[in-house]
Amino acid sequence: NGGVKTRIADLLTVVKTREEVLDLTGIFMQYYRENARWTERTSNFVERVGIEHIRAVLIEDKSGIIDNLRNRMIQVIGAYKDPWLESRKEPCHP
Repeated sequence: NGGVKTRIADLLTVVKTREEVLDLTGIFMQYYRENARWTERTSNFVERVGIEHIRAVLIEDKSGIIDNLRNRMIQVIGAYKDPWLESRKEPCHP
């Protein structure tokens, strides 16, 4: 998290594989996108809602929303268009 106020990281969980890291990071970012306040940085979001709450939602799936977050994240990734590639004369995306 960049910005004026620095903060020591919170340990969310421990995983064994690169795939688990990428999956959990994506799920966290989607949860953050849907629940953070406008312009709220990730560290402020974690501080506001609490790391325990985030663990309950994202690791323990107490709200039963992990699959929905993952599916929405996949939709966002699929719809992404790189503006640098799009500025070329030949289209990069259909």
